[in-house]
Amino acid sequence: MENDGDPNIWIKILKEKEGEITLASHIGEITRLSRQYYTMNGKISVIGDILDSLADDYHQLAVSVKKDSDHSKNQEEINLKIDFLITLLNKADSISGENEQQYYKEFTDSESKTSNLIWREYKKYEKK
Repeated sequence: MENDGDPNIWIKILKEKEGEITLASHIGEITRLSRQYYTMNGKISVIGDILDSLADDYHQLAVSVKKDSDHSKNQEEINLKIDFLITLLNKADSISGENEQQYYKEFTDSESKTSNLIWREYKKYEKK
């Protein structure tokens, strides 16, 4: 997500002949991923909300580029969400560890350390 999420890259792609189709595929992947987080129940599902919002931001970026209007606000929103998600998921991975059973438990138990971390970080992020 780090590199393929960069809005500067997407602006260049959107200016190409099939750019909108390529972005639509990327948005589809984000939406698919958000649905996976929604199925995890509890506090983890807020990641799905952020991913859905990110997909909307990419759509708005495409509209802005197509209209040749200022898209700096879109870029800023996308970068903020990507930075937040990467940081959050790295922290969650450090708690969950390598063990698949532990990882599954941490991501599906709404009272796990991972779940509580995600909830706390999400609440801080919401206030920004």
